[in-house]
Amino acid sequence: MWSVGCILAELLSMQQENVKDHTAREPLFPGHYSDMTPRKQSRKPDISAKHARDQLQVIFDVIGTPSTSEILNVRKQQAELYLRSLPKQKGVDYKEKFPGIKQDAFDLLTALLQFDPANRLTVDQALNHKFLEAVREKLKEKEASEVTFEFEDIHLSEDQIRDMIIKEMTIINKYPKIES
Repeated sequence: MWSVGCILAELLSMQQENVKDHTAREPLFPGHYSDMTPRKQSRKPDISAKHARDQLQVIFDVIGTPSTSEILNVRKQQAELYLRSLPKQKGVDYKEKFPGIKQDAFDLLTALLQFDPANRLTVDQALNHKFLEAVREKLKEKEASEVTFEFEDIHLSEDQIRDMIIKEMTIINKYPKIES
């Protein structure tokens, strides 16, 4: 649902009453990576100083830093320590960022861009939100049944996975079979 909030923000930025000059549009959370992102030092992206900020900090510049209760819901101790180390800050006012935003859109955006996933709207709550009332056609909607992929329950060794990847690569790239 976080992604839906990001997409909603991008759509709002396409409205002229929110961003007068289309060349001034930008993502709500511009950036490249987080200090919490697992990566090898040798693979650290070569990024400009303009974008070299921690991605989480970019997010917190918009939504504000998480509250103490939200931090308590974080499962990984390293992440919790990192969040506690950040200076407290308020987020942006979406009504200033999007001056033409209607109250319903503001409410939906705010409810989707919550730090704690437990505090975000569910799919059904978002679909039932007043913002979508005028465009939603419930009679045309179909509820999906649960889909089970039997292959997801297969336990494979690292060697088996490697062999399967090589097999797929040879099929896709039409290379001669590689023996592992």
